[in-house]
Amino acid sequence: MDEGEGQALEQRWAGSSGDGLAAAGGIKAAMSSYDRVAAGYDDHLGGMRRGRAWAAKVAPHLVPGGLVADLGTGTGTLAAALAEEGWPVVGLDYSHEMLKRARARIPRVVQADVARLPLRSGSCANLLATCVVDVVDSPEALLAEAARVLRPGGRMVVISSIVRRPSDPVGRIRFDLQTALRGGPPPDRPDVLREIAARAGLVLDGVAGSLERRTAYVPNDIADRIERRQMHIHLLCRADAAAWRNVVAPAVQALRDLPHPDRPHPQHQTCEVIVLRRPAAS
Repeated sequence: MDEGEGQALEQRWAGSSGDGLAAAGGIKAAMSSYDRVAAGYDDHLGGMRRGRAWAAKVAPHLVPGGLVADLGTGTGTLAAALAEEGWPVVGLDYSHEMLKRARARIPRVVQADVARLPLRSGSCANLLATCVVDVVDSPEALLAEAARVLRPGGRMVVISSIVRRPSDPVGRIRFDLQTALRGGPPPDRPDVLREIAARAGLVLDGVAGSLERRTAYVPNDIADRIERRQMHIHLLCRADAAAWRNVVAPAVQALRDLPHPDRPHPQHQTCEVIVLRRPAAS
């Protein structure tokens, strides 16, 4: 994807309400859920401070000089941090409210379902996916689409979700809740992702490092956000009444039963930086 195509993509954003995309991509419920949390998203996830720290870890694994298509760009913090360092970027997301905030940071954004990218086959040098593989309906469809749009030798850098069970009580409850709702390990855990990538025609070059984030969460606040479906949105929006009764409600109660549930509890989160590559043509 060259600069001209990036500009054409950005023009598609202007005047879009997102309704047509949601209907076409079957993602209306999830999109509206992320729209609801967009205003406070950076407050919970570190904003530009985290974006700059993570960009420094990601940049060495990108194809030098190539345009970076940031899939699930959210509020655009990581893309903006890369742009500050001279990388040409375009942000793609299906949440209209997230993209409104991203557009204040990066010049080019487009609303799109990341499993149906508006990009030419073989046109991209770099794809970036931060905590995206775990939230889409079909990781297989996402990676197949990534393989389609990457040029031979192009790279996809995946920043995983939390793929190892944390040691702190709040982190363990949240991790176990997600595992139960998902019905298995996260698809962006490196050993799982390797298999999905291989079926799509991508090679996992390796885990290039980890990204650390130390924060503190108030258990009752987390419980409230779970009950409002403002956390773990991709899983909670799909939970039926039985799952809510048997899985979600006990997790919420476990959070409220922790000692001092109205005080901040430290949490140490670790994400993996995983590099995928489309093999060069032989």
